[in-house]
Amino acid sequence: MDEAQIRESITQMLTVRRRDLAECENLRRWLTGQAGTPEVPKGAESEIKHLAVVAKRNVIGMVVDTFAQNLGVVGYRAADKAADAAGWDLWQRARMDARQDEVHRPALVYGLSYLVLRPLMDDGPVEWLPRSPRQLVALYAHDDVSPFPVCAMEVWVQTVGGVKRLRGALMDDEWVYPLDLGTVADLARTKTASLSHVAAAAVIDDEAAFPHRATYDGTPVCPVVRFVNGGDADSGPIGEVAPLIASQRALNEVNFDRHIVSRFGRIPSKGH
Repeated sequence: MDEAQIRESITQMLTVRRRDLAECENLRRWLTGQAGTPEVPKGAESEIKHLAVVAKRNVIGMVVDTFAQNLGVVGYRAADKAADAAGWDLWQRARMDARQDEVHRPALVYGLSYLVLRPLMDDGPVEWLPRSPRQLVALYAHDDVSPFPVCAMEVWVQTVGGVKRLRGALMDDEWVYPLDLGTVADLARTKTASLSHVAAAAVIDDEAAFPHRATYDGTPVCPVVRFVNGGDADSGPIGEVAPLIASQRALNEVNFDRHIVSRFGRIPSKGH
């Protein structure tokens, strides 16, 4: 890609990231039990507010744990073979038998996850890097059928001189381009319509760019593999958390009502 194409891709992916990040954060809050506190009237006593907090009985985490435990792979072989296939050796050499939860859990929570396979530098060993949708944005020519993205961008926060900066790595079907996207604070203040200005000001480290050498059947591809939990062509990828939010909210509300009755209810005396 030339510089104009790189900056256009950065704008597109920052826009997608801003759209998706809020939803990812919401799902994560429900997963961890931070969300779902029953509402109480304004000015309610502190005791009632306390009951609203302790009324939460998070079951979403148990659902994700159950699915994750059953996704653990301990070998890979053809039905008519006694030994594991060569692909399993590659999986083990990358320590993915011990790290597979890093791929499975984000897919269960958010609906999809990614595995980046690329050298960390030119001519270096290939690293297998699990990524969640909070860490990587990928753009596909056809979302439902394209096996590899047109391009993808990893993002992470790095503290430099006490200032948090958003760093990135843009990948197409041939190259990896290291990026400095500016300070986290500046990006947070930038409106979505103005993200093109962030892309225009981004520092593209051309000297540190390197070819990743990823191919599929001899054709260069962007080195990102997508893991999809579920969904369809209409709804897109969907995880295990989103469909359970309404039930989790109802469970918390019912439990809160039970606490209120238990704490403040009165049993009429006999004879009255």
